[in-house]
Parts: sequence; C-alpha cells; structure tokens
Amino acid sequence: MWALLFFVLATALVAGCGDDSSSGSSTSETPADVPTGSLSKASFIEQADAICQKETEAMQRELTAYLTPRAKNKSAQSPLVEYADEVMVKIVGPAYDAQIEQIAALGAPEGDEAEVEAILTALGQTIERATDESVAFVQGGASFGEATKLAEAYGLEFCAGA
Repeated sequence: MWALLFFVLATALVAGCGDDSSSGSSTSETPADVPTGSLSKASFIEQADAICQKETEAMQRELTAYLTPRAKNKSAQSPLVEYADEVMVKIVGPAYDAQIEQIAALGAPEGDEAEVEAILTALGQTIERATDESVAFVQGGASFGEATKLAEAYGLEFCAGA
C-alpha cells in the first residue's frame, strides 16, 4: 500500500498538479510502543489492511481535490519539484500519521508487539524523511524500503503494496 500510495502521489504531481511550495516538517510520530491487543494475527492483518485501504482512498480523494485546480497553473518548473513540499506537509504526512495511529490503536497480537512496532516505526521514519526531503524523495522513486519489507514479511498485503 505504501508504495501504491506514493505512486499515486507521484503520478498526480507529474501529471501537472500542484500549489505554491512551502516547507515544513512532518508531524509523524512513531509509537513508542504498541500495546498488546486482543486480536489474532489474522484479524489484526485484516483490520490493518482495511485501515491502509481506507486511508489510501481518502488521501487519493484529498490529493485530487487539492491538486486538480492547481494543474492549470503550470510553471516552467516540474510540478513534481514545485509542489512536493506542500503536498507532503498538508496531505501525505498527516494521512500516514493517522494510519500509524489507527494501526497502533488496534494493539498487536500477543507476541507480535516488536514486529508491529518495527513496521510502524519504519513507516514513520520514512515519512519523516520524505517530508523533510520531499523533492529528493519523490524524484528518487519514493521507496518505502524497510517498511514494505517488514509489512510483507508480517503478512500484510494492502499495507505492503501487494
């Protein structure tokens, strides 16, 4: 899902959408620890993937609403370069923050706390880097690397972009 979501962002920006650029840092906060929940691993995966899908769809709608009117204001600079900072700060960072918070709130299946925490921490760190270095991150292929590997290994599908 993370790779899919960044693909959507990059596609929207390359297509000529954007707004005035502003910089800022993400509000991403990785959970200090993920509590033990009562869900089985299968139920946790199902609910976490549902959260990822819901947040992806919401972010896609928000990106479209935000970027479409700005597509008419094309400048000589690539929209991807021109608007990456603002989109990351206003839309993408907060969307991932909400996703991390919701998944952490599920509580990890007993014995899986460290794995779930590692996934969410890797995602939070990636979003922090992406927000701090949005243009370079988007131009560099928007890799979620470690977060995707950990999510796939745990069995998450939509969250891992499968």
